[in-house]
Amino acid sequence: MTTTLVGVSVLDLSLGPAGGLATMILSDFGAEVIKIEPLGGDPFRRIPSSPMWLRGKKSVELDLNAAAAIEKLQGLVAGADVIVVGQRTVDAEKQGCDYQTLSRINPRLIYASVKGFGGFGPYSDYKCFEQVAQATSGAFSCTGFDDRPPAMHGAGVGDSGTGMHMAIGILAAIVQRASTGTGQMVEVAMQEAVLNLTRVRFTGTLTDGTPEPRQTSQEGRRPDSVGGLFAC
Repeated sequence: MTTTLVGVSVLDLSLGPAGGLATMILSDFGAEVIKIEPLGGDPFRRIPSSPMWLRGKKSVELDLNAAAAIEKLQGLVAGADVIVVGQRTVDAEKQGCDYQTLSRINPRLIYASVKGFGGFGPYSDYKCFEQVAQATSGAFSCTGFDDRPPAMHGAGVGDSGTGMHMAIGILAAIVQRASTGTGQMVEVAMQEAVLNLTRVRFTGTLTDGTPEPRQTSQEGRRPDSVGGLFAC
């Protein structure tokens, strides 16, 4: 599997774990990943877990507020297969990083965008991170004890879940491009990624309207739970 994506070129303009994990997965499959960092380096390098999503990548610093840097980026895009953007404070259109601009430069480009709440709708411009993604998706309601406030899940389902969904979407777009010859936009909303990961917990509620109890302990399970039947 480490050679599956050999020959695939990926530009990583994302900031933080979600996009970083997606491109790390592509790198693990053999893709060449170049991380585009602001001057001074990605600020997330300062946190202990950063080596995980920096693994196997090349890196270049570009000040995308400068015309010369934008020109260099667009030059890289011309020969790239995938670009991953999102979760950073940039003006995509002003800095030449929007889908319309880059797809004109390279029609085969797969433009992958990580957004907190998607690219349209009343919350599309809102920032998002792990706690927000868990809270707005309903994941908080699944964790903790019924006589206490909801709690954040210890696993990073917001960041990691979004990264995995993004990697899956990019791989599907690469397969489709093999037959169509053109790229496309792939977008993953953090809220929706977490909701997908917690969907089983809401099955009963959708069936009969009864709120699911929290599940910190086995005491929180419904009597009719059949989770054991699906053990691997």
